[in-house]
Parts: sequence; structure tokens; C-alpha cells
Amino acid sequence: MRDDQKTKEELLQEIDVLRRSVSELRQAEAASRQSERRFREFFENSPVGIYRTTPAGRIIVANPAFVRMLGFSSFEELSEKNVNDEGFAPGYPRAEFKDLLEKEGEVIGFQSEFIRCDEKTVAVRENARVVRDTDGKALYYEGVVEDITSLQEAANGIKTLKDQIEFILGATKTGLDIIDSQFNIRFIDREWQKIYGDPSGKKCYEYFMDREQVCPDCGIVKALQTKKVAVAEEVLVKENNRPIQVTTTPFQDAEGEWLVAEVNVDITERKRTEDTLRAILDATTESVLLIDRKLNIVSANNTAAGRFGRTVQQLVGMNIRDFVPGLAPADLIESRIERIDKVISLGKPVNFQDERAGMVFETSMYPIFDAKGDVSCVATFSKDMTEETKSKAQLAESRLRYQTLFDNVPVAIGVSDKDGHVLEFNEVMQKMIGYSYAEMTKISIKDTYVDLRQRQEMLKRLQSDGLVRDFEVQLKCKDGTVYDASLTVIPFTLSGQKVNLTVQRNITQQKMAQVYVRNWLSLPSYYEVTSQLCRIFPDTFRPPK
Repeated sequence: MRDDQKTKEELLQEIDVLRRSVSELRQAEAASRQSERRFREFFENSPVGIYRTTPAGRIIVANPAFVRMLGFSSFEELSEKNVNDEGFAPGYPRAEFKDLLEKEGEVIGFQSEFIRCDEKTVAVRENARVVRDTDGKALYYEGVVEDITSLQEAANGIKTLKDQIEFILGATKTGLDIIDSQFNIRFIDREWQKIYGDPSGKKCYEYFMDREQVCPDCGIVKALQTKKVAVAEEVLVKENNRPIQVTTTPFQDAEGEWLVAEVNVDITERKRTEDTLRAILDATTESVLLIDRKLNIVSANNTAAGRFGRTVQQLVGMNIRDFVPGLAPADLIESRIERIDKVISLGKPVNFQDERAGMVFETSMYPIFDAKGDVSCVATFSKDMTEETKSKAQLAESRLRYQTLFDNVPVAIGVSDKDGHVLEFNEVMQKMIGYSYAEMTKISIKDTYVDLRQRQEMLKRLQSDGLVRDFEVQLKCKDGTVYDASLTVIPFTLSGQKVNLTVQRNITQQKMAQVYVRNWLSLPSYYEVTSQLCRIFPDTFRPPK
């Protein structure tokens, strides 16, 4: 009877252990979902474009920033493109891009131009890597795309006048086992047993890891020594180094013997996601920090670590208050803390720009929500805007100089698009044609021609010669007055748009003078007339002296 009772107690004990194991499994799954949610929040809120394409050119993942960057309204609309056939723009070097990825495994700082769906050009800087399967075959290309249009436009302006990685989790593979202090396997679930076989007579390190000795940093040893739950990450060498998270929980059985229950959760997708996220974080030129509610740094990229003169490992775990006074001024840290508190309390992003040590930074802070909808962390993106700010200032100065010259030059100047719509003209032009700026922008240049054939001939010559000089036409003012004009037309590109710069001279008086001279020259000279009269009337007229 005592043996029967003992058997029941042991059975109840094992059931209790399994219940706790299931509870721990659920907690692990919840933690995994929370981790996925954090990554998803980062993915969705990242200000840079993130994408994943297949070697065949199909776009399988793109975040909202990448979709917006290309001007599409949805990912579904964007995914209809095939970048191998169409590229992101005519002439997009997709073949060169793929060759670099296949040879090097990654591409850093690849610059090109994308064409948005509304035909606007976007200058981009791209970092990407190739993801392969276990046989080395390329599965897809992952990349981060930074819109550098404004920076490039600023640079071009000074010179000439001067994008979802989507996280996909497969089915969770979970293993349950119970092990004693001598590393003997007391229990193992059937699914694991199908993979590893009969555990009888084998130690856990031999059975799972194919080792002859206890694993370094063994969680079982730690849990039994501290009598606390131990969590660690390991790889299963017999399953092609499949990564797992092992939660080791110590407990006593009915006889007082200390055992451990292990919940082994597959984290392949999570590790892949973390590696991808890490690659993205380290590829971007922005400083990225993930800060929890207690102001501890949970994650950081290499850019952030470099700016603070630390490694990523040194930054993670630090409290941002510890930056004072070594890494940042006290007032700057307090300002950051106030903004972090604002993001946490309001649950909304905060954007701001500040200047420190002669450098300009643009910072965005986004809330990261947990499963309950509470803000658990704040993701901060800080971009060095110093170069771009200086370029914009130089561009503004260049534009001011250009506008001053444009408005004060003593000839009529106008700028129009390829369809003849007036974009800009100076005061001399306004006085010449009699239209106000508002009136001129509502009509076409075609409306000012007396004979449209002259415009057609001018455009034909512009296309064949590349520019037109001193082309004479007849134009009409607002009040209907017709005048002769000489046109010099030069095509150029302004902010990505093809336009024509026209210099116009009113030559009406010049044409009238030419006619007068021709008429005068056609008349007999005074000498010729008087000579004839002298011959005809010698007694009346004398030859001129």
C-alpha cells in the first residue's frame, strides 16, 4: 500500500512540474511575442526605408518608410513591381548591385536614384546584405535605404547655381525535460525523443550536445546552486546548431530531491530577426538607442556607441544618467530625460533638433508598447545634420544671390517648363509683357505668340541644337500690342525638373530702324540728284562743291 501511495505522489509531483513547465512555456512565448512586438514597432516607425527582395526581384517585405519613399499608397501596390525587370528606376544598376552582394555578401553605401510612382526622383544611399540557407544559396536580400535627396539636392544646388523587413515567425518548437543533479534525464517529451532517441543511460550533455563533459556555463548547475530560475541561450549541435532559449527551474520532488525542469523554446526566427535588426541598426548612419522606463539602455547600434566613445557591449545596461559628466553635458541628459518621460506619458513620438559642440542633431523618439498596450521602451534615432544644415545654408545663400541677379539684371528673363507654363520671371519681363506674376502663371507661353509656327520652329531648333540664340519672333503683350523680340533659350534642370531659361529682348525699335535705313539707302543721294539737274538745266543749277 505504501508503494502504491508513493507512486501516486510521484505522479502528482510530475504533473505539478509539467504544469509549471507549461506555465513557463507560456511566459516564454509571451516574452517572445513582446520581443517581436518591439521589433515590429521599430520596423514600422523606423524613419529609414527597410526592404527584403528575392534574387528573382520580387519585393516580399517593405516597411512604411520605404513604401512612402517610392510614393506608393500601400505595400501591396509596391509589391507588384519586379526590381529585376523594372529596377527602381530606368538605368538602376540592379545587376551590379546583385553581383556585389553575391561576391561580398553585403553592400555598404551604395548610392543610386529611385523613381517614385509619381515620376519624381529620389536619391538614396543603400546598405544591404544577402541571407543564405544552410547550403549557401541566396534566399533574399535585406537592405536599409536612406533618402538623401535633400542632401544631394543641396550639393547639386551649390554646384550648379547649386525604405519592410517583416518578421515572420514559424511554428514554435519547444522541448520539455526534467534532469537531476547528476545530469540524468528523468523525463523528456515525446517530440524530443523522436529526434534524439532513447535517453536511457545517457547524461543530458551527452544526449543533447554530444559532449563527454558538463557544458560550460551550464544552467542546471547555476539553478541548483542558487535555487533560482536560470535563463540562457544555447545551440543544439545535433540539430544543425538550432538556437534555443532554455529556462531552467529548480524544484524538489516528493522525497526532497532537487531536480530541474527545462523549457527549451526555439528562437531561430528571433535570432534571425535580431541579426537582421542588428545589421540594419549597424548599417544606418543614425545613432539608435532603445531605452526602458528606468532609463537603462536595452540596445544600441555601432553608430551610437562610436559617438559616445564606447562599445555596444559597454553601452547596453548603462543608465543614461551615468553619462554625466563623462559622456554628455548634464543639461543635455536632463533634456533627454524630460523628452523620454513625455514619450512614455503621452505614448506619442517626439521630434526635435538641437546643437552641441558645433554639431547639429535631429532626434526622433518613438514609444514601444508591450502586450498590455503600455509603453515599455523608447526608441531614439539621432541623425547628424551638421553637413546637411551647412549645405542648406550655403544653398540658401546661393539662391539668394541667384534671385538678386535674376531680379536686377537689365534684360527680360523667364523660366518655363517643357509644356510652356511659366514658373518664374523677373521684373523687366513683367514690364515688357504687361502681365502680373499671378496672371502669367495661369496662361501658357503659347498664348503670347502671334504666329505659333514661330514657336514650333524655335522648339525644333532647340531640340536639334541643344540651345537657341537670337531667334526672332513676334509676340503680343497683355493689351494686344505686338512687338518684335529676340529669344535666347537654354534648357537646364532645376530641382529635378527639366525647364527652359529664356532671355528676351524687345527689338521693335531696332527692326524699325533697319527698315528706315533700308528705305533711306534705296533713295538717290543728294550729289546724284544735283548732278543730274545740272546736266539737264545747266543755266539754272551749278554742280555742288
